[in-house]
Amino acid sequence: MKRKYLLLGMLALSSQIFSQGLFESTGSADSETSIENSLNIDLGGYTRGVLYVGEVTPGGKQGVKSSYGEVALKLNASKGDVAEFVSELRFRDGFEYGERISQFDLREGYVKTSFGKLDFRFGKQIVAWGKADGFNPTDNITPQNGVVRSPESDDIRIGNTLLRSFYNISPKWQLEGIWVPKYRNSAMPFYVLEWPEGSFVGEDIYPEENLENSSYAFRLKFQGAAIDASVSFFEGYNCLPGMAVSRFYMDPDDYSTEIDISAVAYKNEIIGADFSTSIGSWGLRGEAAYRKIDKRDEGKYYVPMDDLYYVAGIDRTWGDFSLLAQYIGRYVLDFEKLVQPDPYTDGPQAVAEYNMALVNRAYFMQRDEISHAASIRPAMNFLYDNLTAEVVASYNFTTEEYMLRPMITYNINDGVQVIAGGEYFKGDEGSLYKLISPIFNGGFISLKYTF
Repeated sequence: MKRKYLLLGMLALSSQIFSQGLFESTGSADSETSIENSLNIDLGGYTRGVLYVGEVTPGGKQGVKSSYGEVALKLNASKGDVAEFVSELRFRDGFEYGERISQFDLREGYVKTSFGKLDFRFGKQIVAWGKADGFNPTDNITPQNGVVRSPESDDIRIGNTLLRSFYNISPKWQLEGIWVPKYRNSAMPFYVLEWPEGSFVGEDIYPEENLENSSYAFRLKFQGAAIDASVSFFEGYNCLPGMAVSRFYMDPDDYSTEIDISAVAYKNEIIGADFSTSIGSWGLRGEAAYRKIDKRDEGKYYVPMDDLYYVAGIDRTWGDFSLLAQYIGRYVLDFEKLVQPDPYTDGPQAVAEYNMALVNRAYFMQRDEISHAASIRPAMNFLYDNLTAEVVASYNFTTEEYMLRPMITYNINDGVQVIAGGEYFKGDEGSLYKLISPIFNGGFISLKYTF
């Protein structure tokens, strides 16, 4: 019932603002000016080849982990000031994770229009909230591809069909509202992990497509001369699902077991805030979010616990050298340690669910009640900014896992770019980086032509 009232309120607000903007326009002197109806089309895109090499089998055998060619077409079509269509279509061909791939992907495709102070965007879109770098507690609207192999960090983002509206209250204040009618999950590493014998990937357990299962988000944004800041609210299904044992079978003869591991969506509410400002030559940024799990889902082993996730960072540039450093923290409310079950008294299924709970704790970064981490990104420009060398590194002081990602980008000319680098993840048994290191550890090179 609460969702129905939220939707009705959002529609009523939109209708009221729409009518105000419409009648304000018709009553102004600008209404006497004819709108240019010419169709303007801007077509661009890129083509690139990407190669990943590294350990391809347990034990250290090196080889090609991924190789593909990709073409992207970006189309912007506008008709005067009436409406604009924005789209990006990608085609990728090659092989990934030992399989041949040949796929089309409409990354984005939406229409945007304006009525007075109100702007609308409807269709498949990517929404990126937050001011931090790489770690964004408030970025919960559209899913991400956690298994993509790409030298460009933006490729992790996935579009979803949604209605996005902006009400420009004043030059400094803006109210944003989002309605996501259909759930779309983030792509998770567990789909491509090597699971123990007898483990299989089961069918995803996601919400049915109806009004009750849609998601909503609001953000009030302030953009001033000295500071940019916003507060936000999200209610609905989290794009990052949990992992559950959806089927358990034990052979009565030899007591061998089989399990299906399925992705399961869960509901939550997230209240967030972010800011960015500068003091002298230093840039300051911060972001935080409080997550509350829905009562119907809390306490389940494949669902995260309520937590507070926060990031604070500083950045500065000295000539051709720049530096960004961040602190990343998480506090898990009502934290409970997992108790290992006894296979004889609790049963083998309880043991399987316990092991899956350990994976979820690592995946949701909730192995400890309080965790502390840091990230750093030093970068240096050479050859009149045509060559950039940078390193992205992070270290979790609580779990003692770390990541290194050195990379060199060279602009051969205005349209051709070469990117080369590597990724290395390291962690102890049971850590997230230990789980994903076989997937990502290695080197890469990319040749890209933009037109």
